Amino acid sequence: MLALVLGAQTPAVDKGVAMLKSFYTAYILLSSGEITDLEASEAKLVALRRKYCTPACLKQFQKLVEDTIGDPIIQAQDSYKAHTKTLVIKKIQRSPTVMQCLILILKAHIKRPPFT
Repeated sequence: MLALVLGAQTPAVDKGVAMLKSFYTAYILLSSGEITDLEASEAKLVALRRKYCTPACLKQFQKLVEDTIGDPIIQAQDSYKAHTKTLVIKKIQRSPTVMQCLILILKAHIKRPPFT
């Protein structure tokens, strides 16, 4: 699991939550496979990770990808566009200067097509 901690002053908390919502929404849509140009989707995913993740986070991401069979950012092998509807980001204020967020991608409500 990758932990994202944003160094933000209390008034910027809502901006941090909005940024995380934007990141995860874009990431889920691009990794869903619903965009037919998979090469372009992968390039956009790489760009998103570079824009939002620290170098240490990117290094950890690469190690986790090598060690597991899933994407550590979404903690799954697959994602679906419908996951964006169940995406929940909760702010957890533990100190006046640091904001931490709990990010939940609730997948239990997704109907998957039957296997044939």
